[in-house]
Amino acid sequence: MIAPMIKTPKPRSTRKRGRPTAYTPALGRAICERLANGEPLLAICEADDMPDRITVWRWNRQRDEFRNMILAAREFGADALAEQCLQIADGSGDTRRDLLKISTRRWLASKIAPRRYGDRLATEVSGPDGSPVELREAAPAMPIAVAQEVARVFEAAEKRLNITARPQGKIERAAAVLTASGSVPTPEQYEAAFRARQAKP
Repeated sequence: MIAPMIKTPKPRSTRKRGRPTAYTPALGRAICERLANGEPLLAICEADDMPDRITVWRWNRQRDEFRNMILAAREFGADALAEQCLQIADGSGDTRRDLLKISTRRWLASKIAPRRYGDRLATEVSGPDGSPVELREAAPAMPIAVAQEVARVFEAAEKRLNITARPQGKIERAAAVLTASGSVPTPEQYEAAFRARQAKP
């Protein structure tokens, strides 16, 4: 009589499972709960049962619901960081080390939730004697072609007037008045403006 063959079970593989790469709502919630508790993402992703940072970044870009959960968890995590500062300050330990821990958490909370934990700088702008600031519309910039034509017109007018040295600021002020609209003044307009400026003390 032939003895029946007995199948021996194959030994189970001792190989570790890889990190998760497929998004699941449960995994997303687990990451966000730890973020909300003030735990940094780097520490969360070091666990074997968690995805690596690149995978979390990819999920964050691809899934709107996960992105919103991450943002809310980080906001709440800023509160946890602030509470940790209080616990560190109340504890008795190495003062210099504690100050470093507190300042690091404060800085991180100010970047995550700047409205609540950031340094606020308020600047008030007012006119003379506290009056409201008067707003004026700036003149449009002159196109290069127009500016070149204006310069050519000014040079021709100066040649006709035998101007060799410009009085300090006078011609520049006249040119600014004439060219504020962006139109090219004629030599006659330039000459009239120059004569008027020369006549004034």
